[in-house]
Amino acid sequence: MQVDRTGGDAARRRRQHAAQILRAATAAPAAPAIAPAAPAAPAPVDPRVLQPTHAKTYRTFPVPTPSKAKGEWTVDWERAYADAQKVLDAIDFSKRDIVIWAPGTSNHGPHPAFEEAVAEAYRGQGSNLVALEYEATWHLRRSLPTGIATMRLVLEGIRARGGDHRVLLAGESQGSWIIGEVLADPAVSKVVDRAVLLGHPWLAAHQYNHGEDPRVRVINHAGDMVAMPVNGDPTVGLDAILAIRTLDISKVGSLLKGIIANPKQGVELLKSITHAIPFVKDFIKDPHVYDGEMSRAVEFLRHGTLPISGDLADLLGVAQMPNGLLDPAHDEEAHRRLARQAAAAYAAQRATAAA
Repeated sequence: MQVDRTGGDAARRRRQHAAQILRAATAAPAAPAIAPAAPAAPAPVDPRVLQPTHAKTYRTFPVPTPSKAKGEWTVDWERAYADAQKVLDAIDFSKRDIVIWAPGTSNHGPHPAFEEAVAEAYRGQGSNLVALEYEATWHLRRSLPTGIATMRLVLEGIRARGGDHRVLLAGESQGSWIIGEVLADPAVSKVVDRAVLLGHPWLAAHQYNHGEDPRVRVINHAGDMVAMPVNGDPTVGLDAILAIRTLDISKVGSLLKGIIANPKQGVELLKSITHAIPFVKDFIKDPHVYDGEMSRAVEFLRHGTLPISGDLADLLGVAQMPNGLLDPAHDEEAHRRLARQAAAAYAAQRATAAA
């Protein structure tokens, strides 16, 4: 009898095929139908663009000592980049004028009087005013150089963005100090069209009160001890100012040294202690307050003219000038000439006193 093995053979072949599939599956994982794309090469990064590297480190650059005073000046790079990005995000690049206000110590945001003056000057056009974000504390040896780095990054960001803009800077006290040091850096200063420095500290490494830069005007009140020259060691002078402004008794030694080295400034320092005492400072005029100067600061930023009345936009102040030199206003050349005359007169006085 003949046996039909067709059905058995077919079943056996199915079992063998299934076993082969099982062995292949357990031997190695199946390859994907489509191989994954190779990682894309990182796009080149413009060094002026505010981007950290993958290691969360930042492109740094030299920040020269910003003061005549010595000490350890340090930059918080992470904060500088973060603050600069906030400022750049706030700028309206559709407008031609970019106005940046650098606030003084313990202040943040635009100065109310400056903000009002800008709004009035750009009425109907929409102002484009932003404030520099930075620490703005009396920890000057960190706050100041970090603020300088921040401002430089902002200017680099504006330059990288391009466009036909006028960059107009103004600052008060520590804010003016920041602007002055950035303007001394040729790598970024060409971005700036005009700048006004209010209450610019004498201890700053770079000064502009003699018309060195036609883009810059300095407005310093007579009697403003922050703007007064410091005799002796500038480091002692800085610590003396910090002792008064922060009421830090640990710096009393520096305060006494500062008074001995510079009696005139010492008197102003002691008088200025009232400006740091709550409830008292509201009733005594502080020469280091520049609320009343904001309108003419904005006038210069917009039009390049600086009306002068009451006090010269110069380190010495008009109160120290002979009355015959005072006019309601001076043109730019007259301003620079008067500044040079005032500086020469002051130098002669000091030479006579030292003789």
